[in-house]
Amino acid sequence: MTRHTRRVIAICAALALAGGVIFYAALAQGIGVTTDPARFIDAARSLAAGQGLVLRSTGEAEPLTHHPPFYPALLALIAHVGGIEVLAAARGLHAALLGLNALGVGLAVQHLAPRSRWLPPLGVFFTLGSITLLRLHSL
Repeated sequence: MTRHTRRVIAICAALALAGGVIFYAALAQGIGVTTDPARFIDAARSLAAGQGLVLRSTGEAEPLTHHPPFYPALLALIAHVGGIEVLAAARGLHAALLGLNALGVGLAVQHLAPRSRWLPPLGVFFTLGSITLLRLHSL
């Protein structure tokens, strides 16, 4: 890897990290929770409490069978390991994922245009500024 490539990747990583931190701060009121995410949060809280992947919205424990289990399990793991509430875990996870997505765009652009000094950071910048991606990562 050339010095030029390392420098461009470092700039992209710094931009992606800054974007993730700013996004995390912007979510100070929490992430948006609609119908499906509410079920994921409910199941993650149950799992973090040691009660399994169950939904309690009806009052009784109902197994989570209509939704994939990875996201609630990941939230429960982060909450348990970090000693934080599930919504706080989701906030941090979504901010980290936005930064990683932006870094992925920068690395892809670097791979496609290895001689360019400005295109990879510009790709990261535009990814972090995408209203659609910001909206998706905030839910």
